[in-house]
Amino acid sequence: MAMIAAETDSSQVSGGFNPVLDGLQRFLEGAPIVAGSRCVCILAGSGIGELDDFIDRARRDRVAEKVFEPVPDDEYGSILGFFGSPPFRVSFRRYQMEYRDTNFFTKCPVIVNRENGRSVHVMPWYQTPYHPYPVFVPLFGCMLNMYCGYSCDSAAVEASRLFETGISHMAVHRCLVRLDSAMRSAEFLAAVFERAPVPGLDAGLRAAHRYLTDDAVALQVDVYRAAMMDGDEGRTRVPKPAMRAMLEAVGAEVLRCCATLKVAPARIREAGAATAARERRYSYRPRRRTRPLPRGDARRDARRDARQSAAALAERMVIGAATVLHRLLN
Repeated sequence: MAMIAAETDSSQVSGGFNPVLDGLQRFLEGAPIVAGSRCVCILAGSGIGELDDFIDRARRDRVAEKVFEPVPDDEYGSILGFFGSPPFRVSFRRYQMEYRDTNFFTKCPVIVNRENGRSVHVMPWYQTPYHPYPVFVPLFGCMLNMYCGYSCDSAAVEASRLFETGISHMAVHRCLVRLDSAMRSAEFLAAVFERAPVPGLDAGLRAAHRYLTDDAVALQVDVYRAAMMDGDEGRTRVPKPAMRAMLEAVGAEVLRCCATLKVAPARIREAGAATAARERRYSYRPRRRTRPLPRGDARRDARRDARQSAAALAERMVIGAATVLHRLLN
């Protein structure tokens, strides 16, 4: 990590942020807020342990309607403290999610300013308002593609098997494009690999209050959205030695996770065999519920550890992109 920090010294980086993103950063002050194409979101950082426990309980108790509440009571109290009086209104919205061969809903708070109609969604970092699968599923596929030599098709199959949720090769490819764009930012790589502290929910709520009440901040968000649609969100170029050192660091973490799963790097196949494999394994989607392994089984513990390791790396990437670039990676 010392080598990485030395390589990412600001004096070695030429250029700066696009003025649009620079102006947005001054307003949001590094809060993990995403200016999405459909909604503005606050991403809350937390592990997936609670999500795994929720699914284990739902499977054991055979709950008919599965609703997961990712925002704990103390954080919901903070939201009401900021936005509990007019003109604000706090409601909930359900998002469908598929994870570990289980379909369920996540219940996320939505803050609305009734005077101007602006709204902010509070959701966990792995939630996406556009797709039913968690964001760490295609991100793990991206890591297999980048470091283990898997094609997008095979990477989608392996990621789907690990997390027991079906994704296609297009989900991995789409995530690869956005991740490649984010990894050209020195600030993003520093936020991911130097393990900078994640801003708390209060910082996100203060920035959300400015967006909901200040027309200048709302205008900056709208301008940044237009810039992202044009592919010019603005970023600092990273020197090649720094990029190489950081990619080696994340590659070491990915290979450790693959060793836990006993996933070997893919062998180079002939074009005909690759085409046949693509037709056979377009995507993996379980046809029926997978029988859970018994408690204490070494395979169950190994898969859980691998999921948490892959999700921890994905969390740093998603929160880093939300804090520095204010965009999603999926």
